[in-house]
Amino acid sequence: MSENIDNHEFCTVMEDEVSLRRHLAELERILDMIPALITVLSPNGKLLYVNKAILRYTGLHMDDLKAGDARMLMFHPEDVERLKDLRHSGLGQGSPFELEMRARWHGGDYRWVSIHYEPLRDENGQILLMCRFHSNSQAQRVCARYQRQKKPRYHYWVTTLAPHGPH
Repeated sequence: MSENIDNHEFCTVMEDEVSLRRHLAELERILDMIPALITVLSPNGKLLYVNKAILRYTGLHMDDLKAGDARMLMFHPEDVERLKDLRHSGLGQGSPFELEMRARWHGGDYRWVSIHYEPLRDENGQILLMCRFHSNSQAQRVCARYQRQKKPRYHYWVTTLAPHGPH
């Protein structure tokens, strides 16, 4: 009798696993359709999945990312080292957090991105996955640099030339 129960339990577990794999495959197809840069990590930060937009952006292949240190391939090595403790602390706390670092672009150069980490929890509050959303902050940095460079010239114009009016 206990063999039948064990057999039944085994079949139930196998059905649940098949169902879970089917749902995960469906989720991956949905994430691949989204034109945003999305990464899925384990609770401790191990890379589990990147959507197609990430692969297009970086020019890397999923096999490359799984074989090596994905962070060193996707991000500037100086930023990986500089933000290692902040990332580890953020993952350990299990709360949403954000980092800004240079991401590898398919051309081989790096562009600044803002990376938002968001935990996915089960009904008991346990972290199942950590989702990472990347947004381009390169344009914001270029604009800020331009504003810093432009201000001294504007200040000179206002204090020196403008008070005298047109000649």
